[in-house]
Parts: sequence; C-alpha cells; structure tokens
Amino acid sequence: MGVIETNWREHKFPTTRWSLIGRVREGDEDEALKAYGEVSRIYWMPLYALARFRGWSPEDAEDAVQGFLGGLREGKFFEKVDEEEGKLRTYLRRCFENYLASLWRKGQGEKAGGGKVHFSIDAEMAEMSFGSLEAPGMDLTSLYDRQWALALLRHVLGKVEEAYVQRGEVKVFEALSPYLRFDADRESMEEISVRLGKPNGTVRQSLSRMRARYREAVKEEIRETVDNEDLAGEELDYLMGIFGG
Repeated sequence: MGVIETNWREHKFPTTRWSLIGRVREGDEDEALKAYGEVSRIYWMPLYALARFRGWSPEDAEDAVQGFLGGLREGKFFEKVDEEEGKLRTYLRRCFENYLASLWRKGQGEKAGGGKVHFSIDAEMAEMSFGSLEAPGMDLTSLYDRQWALALLRHVLGKVEEAYVQRGEVKVFEALSPYLRFDADRESMEEISVRLGKPNGTVRQSLSRMRARYREAVKEEIRETVDNEDLAGEELDYLMGIFGG
C-alpha cells in the first residue's frame, strides 16, 4: 500500500488535535496550524528515528520527515480510523511507514521533501538522540515509542515552564524542574531552600504542586491525541511504563 491520500471529507474524525490537521481546507486555518505545529514538535524526532532504523541516511531521513509533515499540513495521509488508529502515536507511525515505502518504490533519487522546508528540524540533535537510544536487540516499536515518550514529556515540560514564567517564578521552576526529569542532576531540598531563600517545608510544597501540575499537563496532552478516555488511560499507562514508572 502506498501513500494514503484519500479525500479527508469522506470520514468523520474525533475532535482531537490530530484530527484538526485535516481541517486546514475547511477554513479553520488558525486552529489547524496550531495543531499541526504541536504535532510536528512532538513527532518529528520519533519519525526521524523510525526512518534511520529502517536504514535511511541522516539526510534522507530528514527529507522524508519534512515531506511527511508537509503532507500533514496539506491534509493528506488520512484514512478511516479503526480502533488501533484511535491513537495518534500508532496512526502516524503507520502512515509514515507507508510513506517511506512509497518513496522507496519511487527511487532514492527523488527528494522526499521536494526542497521545501515545512518544519525546522535540528538534524544534529536528532542524530545524537537516535544514537543514544539505539541499542543491540532494540526493535523498531521500542525505539519509536521511546522517542515519542521523550518528545512528549519535553513538550509538556515546556508548557509547565511557560506557566511559571508568566507568574514570574522562573527561579522556582529552574530549581525544582530537575525533579520532573528522570535523567537530570538534582540539588537537595536543603540546597534549593538556601538558593531560593525559602523554608524547606515551603520548597517541598512548591515541588508537590509542580509535580501535580506536570502530571495533569501530561494527562491533558495524552487526551488530545486519542479519541476516548479509555485510550487516554492506556496511553498514559504505556508512557509511564516506558520509563518503568
């Protein structure tokens, strides 16, 4: 099966972020562009890793991701949603694999991105991330899903940071946010208390509130990528399971 380019008007989609991408031609341009931007920020790295795992060179993998994201922007790659495709993570992976297969049949001489940049990609960071996660015996699904989880959590952390910046609490975020990341160096509560000039108990309460906001932001992000609450719970459990949490 080649690239999926069915008429997007033929099917009804749940009102989640990923369905909004298909509404670019419907007239709600601002909403669709916002959805497209958020999907691109979260999924370009997992898609890049998938292409690299399939044996594509760094340059061709980047071109393929650019071409695919450009297709999403134009409302392509939609097909009837079944139970499995109710998850954006699974849906995009299947569409992108079809896209790669189609490009391969057309020949490597045809540039996937058509020379047009649709979304900014940090190729150096992508390659470093891919290399650090790839391991002997790791399958494609594990690599793709781990990249998805890392990208989604980074995206959510950015939203939490924005909220703290707006409240003028940048120093609080900088001091406590390492406790939200599994791979970060952390100061002790006592050290943070001294740095912020606040009692230890106050700092611990601030951390508890930050963790609660972060968890709720993750849940909200997941809800935007599925078509029902049951799937949201499954996706959240799966995301936490990737990191053994």
